[in-house]
Amino acid sequence: MDDQRTNRESGGILEAVGRFLRRLNWKRVAIGLAIYYVILLLGIVLMIAGAIWARMVTGRSYDNLIGRIGLIGIPVAMCCAFIFSRYIARDRQKIVFHYLIDQCPPLVAGFFMRGRMGGMIHDLYETHIRVADLDQSRHFYEELLGLKVGWINLAQRRLLYWVGAPGNAMLGVREVPKEQISWQHFAFEVTMDDMRNAIPFLKSKGIKCYNKIDQGEYPQVFGWMPAVAIYFDDPDGNLLEFISMLPDSPRPDLGLLSWEQWDRLKT
Repeated sequence: MDDQRTNRESGGILEAVGRFLRRLNWKRVAIGLAIYYVILLLGIVLMIAGAIWARMVTGRSYDNLIGRIGLIGIPVAMCCAFIFSRYIARDRQKIVFHYLIDQCPPLVAGFFMRGRMGGMIHDLYETHIRVADLDQSRHFYEELLGLKVGWINLAQRRLLYWVGAPGNAMLGVREVPKEQISWQHFAFEVTMDDMRNAIPFLKSKGIKCYNKIDQGEYPQVFGWMPAVAIYFDDPDGNLLEFISMLPDSPRPDLGLLSWEQWDRLKT
């Protein structure tokens, strides 16, 4: 039992790490880290140079202006990291600095991150839908999409699916009379590789997919995020979506366009 729990926890951690890495904007990360480490390195060099100079001239360590400036270099670098994370980095990119700061003690993390990532809310964990036929919905979500049941109560005609690794997120499904069903929309996050294969995958399952540009069977890109997505419906008409964040800079001026157009504009 302990081994199974350890495996589930490890799988959840790996899934979270993979999701984090997929969402990074590597260009902004590289720029931010370059600024941070250049300042940090400069501080260390000045500190060492000042110490050597002071020792040679006076025989006392750090007894000159250069040495004192060097001692300031490290906290200055830390301040630059804070400024970058709070005022420059974009929320949805969740770049490295967010996670470095988020590992601080709770009070410090709360001070640094207040207002940047929705306060105490970090993610969406669970959502529920109502369906007319639980058996039909189970075939769709389990046999076609491949979700795994986490909990089920057939007497109450309801269940919970794990979305991703166990412990990552849940989708609840409950059977109700048809007149109580209301249209809903939600999205499943997929990897970039899976997004490239999303349309053949859906079509092989007999599921019609489309975009919001012209209802065509090709992925669309939200320029403001940026993210690539494709839509499809479940048996009750709920609007489902596969979505994957792109590692590019946002272009809200482009609006909604095809993935092919987005790639052409990058070159």
